[in-house]
Amino acid sequence: MNILYTFILEDKNQRNFSIDIDEKTITLIKPKNTNLPKWCELRYNKCSHCPFDNEKEYCPVAENLEQAVDFFSGIISYDKTCVIVKIGNRDIYCETSVQNGLKSLMGLLIATSECPHTDFFKPMARFHLPFADTQETLWRSASYFLLQEYLKRLNSNDKSLSLEPLKEKYRDIEILNTFMAARLSGASQKDSAVNAIISLDIFAKRIGPDLEKRLASILELYTY
Repeated sequence: MNILYTFILEDKNQRNFSIDIDEKTITLIKPKNTNLPKWCELRYNKCSHCPFDNEKEYCPVAENLEQAVDFFSGIISYDKTCVIVKIGNRDIYCETSVQNGLKSLMGLLIATSECPHTDFFKPMARFHLPFADTQETLWRSASYFLLQEYLKRLNSNDKSLSLEPLKEKYRDIEILNTFMAARLSGASQKDSAVNAIISLDIFAKRIGPDLEKRLASILELYTY
């Protein structure tokens, strides 16, 4: 599976990010790189809830983000850009800020990392929707989670469903975002990458704590 992000900046400088994803594991396929910068090292601003000891040299989320952070490190977040995302037979075009385009790309790269805290984003990565707003993300996240829980219970006597595990996953993501922002602040000359992570964190904070209340706001979609 391939997703191609093309950024065309105001100075006509263009950069392609070709994202190859393993369709079975929904993880990024990337060449082995043993010369990543210091901010990618596992022990550098390591998340307080990191599931890895020191058996890994690099943080799997940072590994995935490195190519994007490196390119955008000298670019200001509010600079304008045209972003074209090619997914299968669809092309999605958006004139937006660098921060918003980078947020969409980084969200995909984080979801396809080998960090266990991001696993629940993998179905959303498989059906990637660039530039999703808060309500779209809420609908997709809750739908994918509840479908997963339903499928787990098909051959079980336990038919109960709860959103509490999804809230816990978002709490874990908030922690990850906080430490990732600390990593990126030392890796970027400008603010685009850090602001993109902060913007993703705002999404998590909006969705997680008041999940039931926010779902009630889209209840009318199911009232026929």
